[in-house]
Order: sequence, then structure tokens, then C-alpha cells
Amino acid sequence: MTRAEALRDYRFWVLGSVLFITIFVMVGLISNFERIMSARGLARADIASIAAVMGLTVIFGRLLVGVLVDKFWAPAVAAVFFVLPIISMLLMKYADPSMGVGFAIGIAIGLAAGAELDMLAYLTGRYFGPAHYPAVFGGIFAFFTVGAGIAPPLFGAGAAAWQGYDLVLSGSIGLLVLSIFLFLMLGKYPSSHE
Repeated sequence: MTRAEALRDYRFWVLGSVLFITIFVMVGLISNFERIMSARGLARADIASIAAVMGLTVIFGRLLVGVLVDKFWAPAVAAVFFVLPIISMLLMKYADPSMGVGFAIGIAIGLAAGAELDMLAYLTGRYFGPAHYPAVFGGIFAFFTVGAGIAPPLFGAGAAAWQGYDLVLSGSIGLLVLSIFLFLMLGKYPSSHE
């Protein structure tokens, strides 16, 4: 599809919305990770260790998503990957803080962060074809830019307004649940692009 054709296809707007939501939540979580975990009682040195593991897990997430989308329907793979940060935020809210819990949180966030942009790049090619890929993906990528830019200050402002991150995390969980449903709304790949 050309970009003009893609703009008339609901999947363009679904992919853009999913990218906006997921990057908003993931950048918000990562940029506020130290504050969230400090508020839960973890020491800075422990948080730094968890963040290092998270960074390594991002690389593994990129590799793993590549293997999985070759074998399974990519929107379902994406849905599974974005259950992981939901679990991590539930742990942030309700689990007793410990290094073990912290590592589980870091790994879950890292896997989803690694999968995110690669997944959207792959889905753009599958649903819109290769002929005008740069133009179509560039349009979808605009959603990424906006979401990534506004997430850190809005997460911080939400925490300041609501005296902590509990409501911010609850809202983020809701947004990721919405993104999972949106992924699943994409439907089968167009037969002309298989």
C-alpha cells in the first residue's frame, strides 16, 4: 500500500495507537524506574543492578521476538509480550520489595521494551507490504515520537499530583490491556503480503 492507501486502512490507525500506547507506558516506566523502585524501599545500588539486567534483557527480547514471529501470528506474540509489563507493574504495586522481585520486574520490562519497536516494524511490513514500507512506517513512527516525548513528564506529573505512582501504574496497566486488545484486532495478514 502507498501511505495514502494505508491512511484509509483501520490497521494503520490501530498500529499507530498501539505504538503510541506501548511506548508511552514503556518509556514512562523506564524513565521513572528508579523513583518507583526507591519509593518501594529498594536501595539505589540494588536498583542499578536491576536496571543493568533490564538492559541486557532488552537485547534478548529483540532476538526472541524475531524467532517467535517467524513461527506464530505476530499480534498474538505481541499480546503475550505486553502481558509481561502488566505483571511487572502488579508486582511493583503489591509485592513485597526484594531483589528477586526487582529482577523479575526488570526482566519483564526489558523483554517487552526489546520487542516493541521490532514488532511494530515487522507488523507494518506484513499488513502494508514492502513497496512503500518507508513511507508507511514513517507515518506510524510519528506515533512513537509523540508517545516517547510526553511519557516522562506525564508520569512524573501524575506521581506528583497523586502523591505516588500507584494511580499512574494502575492507569498504565489499563492502557496495556487496551493495547493487547488492539493488537488482536489486526486480524489475519493480507493474503497479497504473505
